[in-house]
Amino acid sequence: MEDRGNFDRNEWSVSTIGTRFECGNPYVLGIHVLHPILTLILEQSIKSISRIILNNEALLIDIINYISIFNVIITLKYYACLVL
Repeated sequence: MEDRGNFDRNEWSVSTIGTRFECGNPYVLGIHVLHPILTLILEQSIKSISRIILNNEALLIDIINYISIFNVIITLKYYACLVL
């Protein structure tokens, strides 16, 4: 687009050097992503969303604790075999 950035022009012409016009800036993507997120919050309520997040957090903590205990048992068996 010739003379890009000049928004006072009424007529636009195609650029002879292959430049392109991109409307907006990187923040436009964020604005478009923010809308469905806010819509979801309004539809579901912040309390139900926070309850889901806390439940997922508790599940993740349980899984990490289970894996840690399992790793400790394997480590103890390994060292027990070395001692025997």
